[in-house]
Amino acid sequence: MIDYLDKYIGQNKNRSEINFFIENQRKTGFLPPLFLSGARGYGKSLLTREIQKNLIDRTGNKKKYLEVHCSSVSSLKDFVEQIIKPHVLDSEITVNLEELHLLPLDVKNWLLYLLPTEGKTSSANYSNEPLNFNFNNLSLIGSTTNPEQLSLPILSRFHKIELEPYKLEEITKIIHSTSPIRYNDDVDIEIAKISRATPRLARNFVMNRIAPYCANLSKNSFGATDWDYFKSVFNIQPFGLTNQEIEYLKYITTPKTLTCISARLNLDSSTVRKHIESYLLSEGLIEIDGKRKITGVGQKILNNLS
Repeated sequence: MIDYLDKYIGQNKNRSEINFFIENQRKTGFLPPLFLSGARGYGKSLLTREIQKNLIDRTGNKKKYLEVHCSSVSSLKDFVEQIIKPHVLDSEITVNLEELHLLPLDVKNWLLYLLPTEGKTSSANYSNEPLNFNFNNLSLIGSTTNPEQLSLPILSRFHKIELEPYKLEEITKIIHSTSPIRYNDDVDIEIAKISRATPRLARNFVMNRIAPYCANLSKNSFGATDWDYFKSVFNIQPFGLTNQEIEYLKYITTPKTLTCISARLNLDSSTVRKHIESYLLSEGLIEIDGKRKITGVGQKILNNLS
């Protein structure tokens, strides 16, 4: 099977499945509605664009492409009159609905009719007018960082692809692919380690910090001396920890409840769980057994910071 995602780094477990769907679309015209879910910065938009670049119309040319950020959709009328009627109906097109969970409720409910439950066609009424869709013409890809905010009936109408965590070597490859800068003294690995296994953070670090720095000094390499300078200037901590995460670790050197931690950090409990604890847990810096406890690895980091 052809690897249509040869320029995309990572997602090896999902790659063969996506290549299967692309190859089938190129032969039959049909792509089942796809739904990509994954953490913020995991490359859902980039992967969608790589998929759509390979989808073709009946003439063998690349299908037209429309990208919609769902936060910009205010109502069903807005969705149908500004997107569906002028761009989608009777067109061979790929539509990317980014952050699908942000669609208004009336649009989400209407999607239940637009998305096919059987076969390749569907019909959705709007103002007593039936709008017919053929998924040999329409390729629909949705994505979100918050799939839990979508109903099961909507999710069941998509083929779901969960983006897998990125490995250190994959983040390192992404760093090299972002800029022609040469890295010495294994600094590229150090940058990958503080990128929190997130491609977007790695790319932004290179494009917004390293590339301008090297351009300003008219150099094409980045080594240990440069990295030491960066760590001082940008207060770079092990694992890419933020000041808030470090404050969290300091506070739980004796076990604490989530309620106490939320009060200490002045954050609600759901924010603490999602935006602080999830990363600390993934890196083995804390453990939760009723109360929150720092691990030996987490304590070692604190000791080295003091």
